[in-house]
Amino acid sequence: MLDSGYEMKSIRETCIDFFKSEDIKRDVKQMVQPIVGIIYNEIYPYIWLICFYHVFLILLIFIVLANLIILLRSIRMVSWTHTPMISQA
Repeated sequence: MLDSGYEMKSIRETCIDFFKSEDIKRDVKQMVQPIVGIIYNEIYPYIWLICFYHVFLILLIFIVLANLIILLRSIRMVSWTHTPMISQA
């Protein structure tokens, strides 16, 4: 086995050393920016659709809870008005 005194770097360390350069960072950012823009433009309508869906869902939950409260109050009122009076003889 040859021992040249050179230690192999891991892939992670090699990548970290590669991206330490400001020129490389700028070049990678310039390459990735159009791709990110395209992806964002493609999913933009779906993001709005999800937002509107959640607003609709929250409103629907509040409507159901309001109906439940109204129903419980009306049941309690009906049970109060229709209880037979116990006469004391």
